[in-house]
Amino acid sequence: MSKASSNKLFWVWTNDHSEDYFVVARSSLSARRFFEDDVGFDPNHAKAKFVEDLAEFPDEEEGYASHELLEKLGYTLVSETMPTIYAKLGRTYVGGCVVQRVLCSEASSRPGVYCIRCAGSMFFKIGVTTDVGRRIKELQTGCPYLLVLDFFIACPESKTVEKQLQKALSHARTQFEWFEMNGAEYEKLRSEIRKLSATRTEWQILEYLQYAPP
Repeated sequence: MSKASSNKLFWVWTNDHSEDYFVVARSSLSARRFFEDDVGFDPNHAKAKFVEDLAEFPDEEEGYASHELLEKLGYTLVSETMPTIYAKLGRTYVGGCVVQRVLCSEASSRPGVYCIRCAGSMFFKIGVTTDVGRRIKELQTGCPYLLVLDFFIACPESKTVEKQLQKALSHARTQFEWFEMNGAEYEKLRSEIRKLSATRTEWQILEYLQYAPP
């Protein structure tokens, strides 16, 4: 990657939003070309929008923007887990997450129990659905947080399982099917799922960790 005194910061994305992120480049065209070459997309598959000039950082290399650069530019890291979210001056930038897309695709159009998380927070929702993709879209309307799927249990007795999990987390309930959990409480939830699924060979548990890179 070359160095350039005229570099700028661009937000680069595709229609499926699976790899969206900040790119440092001289122009919108070079930002798109770098992104397409790196990810393996066909030419003209990506789009790029100018975000801000990097005149104060003449030695910044072209390529993906580092966390250190974004921090210097005044961006706040809202969520460092799936998906990465940065914010500045009222604008929010949600990094692409192909893992989330794969997880939702695997769980789509199947009855079961879901755990949805408000990205960048400790709030989770546990409920049942026959179409988790549609359910996330319904819940996203009017929600100030980006909603992401943490895990999905495909099982025939979904209502019973939902009640068992909600009972195990009754101390963390905020209202209705929403819970506020710290790391230890979330691990307790996963432990409860493993315990419940130990003798249920017909269950299929899909979770972010099994699709995420090590």
